Amino acid sequence: MVFNTAPPPAPQNDDTQTAPNIFMAASIDGTIRIWDRRVPDPVARIGNRRGVPPWCMGACWSVDGNWIYAGRRNGTVEEFSIHKARGGWQPERTLKFPNGSGAVSCVRPMANGRHIICASHDILRLWDLQGETQATKHSKVPFVVVPGPPKAGVISALYIDPTSRIMISAAGTRGWDGTSTEVLIGYEISPVK
Repeated sequence: MVFNTAPPPAPQNDDTQTAPNIFMAASIDGTIRIWDRRVPDPVARIGNRRGVPPWCMGACWSVDGNWIYAGRRNGTVEEFSIHKARGGWQPERTLKFPNGSGAVSCVRPMANGRHIICASHDILRLWDLQGETQATKHSKVPFVVVPGPPKAGVISALYIDPTSRIMISAAGTRGWDGTSTEVLIGYEISPVK
């Protein structure tokens, strides 16, 4: 057991900026629906685009609520602006994983609003949303690989505490995809200055 005498840092997100009646649901057919509990039907719907296979196991809001990030089966994460949804939902940009990474199963924002954590079948990646998001022949890699056990299986859930000091990943498919690794891994997050 480790004791730390330093007080915990204050949460970096503002709970007053959340809407308790609004939520988002991603589905295996690739559709993302935004719901308002006060009405019976979805208030917005992001459908599949031509050339993008169905399957959206993970989607999340950005910390400020202005962006939606959707992990897709083709190893990409699509970024949608809620301010440009009136003319149809088209991604503003697409973050592409290396070939062979597999489907993106979980996406979560970091509390600093600059990074997102993305899980695929091979590993976790930390993307800097303000840097270059696409690798070219002469550019640096647009993400950092989060150290952890290789081939941990399908990451089914990621939890990042409000202070951004701890992240927990859960792997497993509950048997719907055959047998797989079922593991829970905790990470301590240290800011880099």
